[in-house]
Amino acid sequence: MNTALGIAVLALTVGVWFFFEKRRVDREFEKTFRGRESLSDDDFYAAFYQDSGISREIVTGVRQVLADELQVDVSRMIPCDDFSRNLRFLLESDSMVDVALVEALEKRFRIAISDKEAEDTKTVHDIITFVHGKTLPA
Repeated sequence: MNTALGIAVLALTVGVWFFFEKRRVDREFEKTFRGRESLSDDDFYAAFYQDSGISREIVTGVRQVLADELQVDVSRMIPCDDFSRNLRFLLESDSMVDVALVEALEKRFRIAISDKEAEDTKTVHDIITFVHGKTLPA
């Protein structure tokens, strides 16, 4: 009986923590992106990358990986958004999300990313240009 009660208390505690952590991230997200226009993948590509030589597939693929792994709406992110600064809160809520993000990029684009390369990519733009560079023919 005591074991069952302990498990129930632990489950409740974890559930409450996740609830409040999600609320904190949602508040921080709204604060960070307040006033920004929501851009579709096509609009984002046209505004920032159309004349860059980077393919639409790379840009939209990176955005999709970010959305899937961070579990947020990326439509208001712009290239200069920085995971070591204004987007830090997205990585702080889950200590393994950065690893999952790297693995998802590796899988999606069939590339290898070293720890050093991952550490050096700070912004959304860094990630897009890095993936673009890794996918160019040798």
